[in-house]
Amino acid sequence: MIDKKSTTLSIVPFDTEPTEYTTHVPSNPKRIFTSRIANCQLMFESGGAFFEFPMPPKSSPVCVGRQSSPDGQSTAIDLSNFNGFDFGVSRTHARFERSGSRVFLRDLNSTNGTRLNGKRLTPMNVHEVFHGDKIEFGRLPARFYIKS
Repeated sequence: MIDKKSTTLSIVPFDTEPTEYTTHVPSNPKRIFTSRIANCQLMFESGGAFFEFPMPPKSSPVCVGRQSSPDGQSTAIDLSNFNGFDFGVSRTHARFERSGSRVFLRDLNSTNGTRLNGKRLTPMNVHEVFHGDKIEFGRLPARFYIKS
């Protein structure tokens, strides 16, 4: 933001950015996060199965895919048990990342892409996810929930 009293620029830290400058302001009150996100949950629409995973503050990214990747890294969220292969889920498909009280999703250049609320994600870019958002890994639909 530009300081109107001088010509210098001030830098606003990512987690304390004022809401008037954010590009996405949640309109639904249940989409608000706290700084203590304990667990996230993916609820799969076919059969009502779910996968719960921790996203504590300062956590490492949580990878989504099928079994282990070719480079030997294991996938934290293995969608093989949810017919991931048949639904077009890549071995290293996407990952959840956390910054402060916000959770983001990054498509890892997957073959069949990742969709967030029906919109295909740009590979390797982060996209903020909110409680109740619909995510499709390839053609495998799921809902994202926060359990704080």
